[in-house]
Amino acid sequence: MSEILNYRSLFDSEFYSCFLGAAKPKSAFFRKTIAKLGCDAGNVLFLDDRTENVEAAKRAGLNAVVFLGAEGALSLQRRLASFGVIVDHYAQ
Repeated sequence: MSEILNYRSLFDSEFYSCFLGAAKPKSAFFRKTIAKLGCDAGNVLFLDDRTENVEAAKRAGLNAVVFLGAEGALSLQRRLASFGVIVDHYAQ
């Protein structure tokens, strides 16, 4: 995902189970991610296409929603905006 989908150019940080030593939906995955971010879990928005991962993130204190890529970019933009994350696709 980092290389093929070019996530590394889109995000400040990426968190993969192979580097964290814990996989979703285990709570350790979310604890380690929050520790690396150095912020409060309540300041993090987690999106995933699996309900069990979203529920685990919520139990860890994160804001979390299920998002399926097939819903499209506009749907993602609206979901992000509902959490105060404004994406301006013209700003690049």
